[in-house]
Amino acid sequence: MNKTRRNHYVPQLLLSEFTDENGILFFVNNCSQTPVVKSSSPTNLFVKRDLYRHDGELINVTTDIEEQFGKLETLFAPIHQEIIGSIRKGLTPEIDSSEKSILIDFIVAQSRRTLDQRNRMRKTA
Repeated sequence: MNKTRRNHYVPQLLLSEFTDENGILFFVNNCSQTPVVKSSSPTNLFVKRDLYRHDGELINVTTDIEEQFGKLETLFAPIHQEIIGSIRKGLTPEIDSSEKSILIDFIVAQSRRTLDQRNRMRKTA
């Protein structure tokens, strides 16, 4: 199976909420000595090559983690749009228990998807 090598640790569906009318997102790179505002599309932000690949020989990861995140994002996308749409209208979002379950799964997955968390998991492995 061909595995994805460019992995987003912040989903593009979330990043797209912060783009301008041309689909551009503005950001500050905190790693540079002098912070400068830059621009990019969500496709090129919060992405790392081989994020889920283990560097050592002790583990053989057979699950395509990015594919699993993608499936969860597909389930979450309409719920996300419903929440954002309600808030933009000044309403309180109303989601049912199955949607709440997906929302919780998405939030937990995101907490495990950060670079810091991935680095901790690699050290543990």
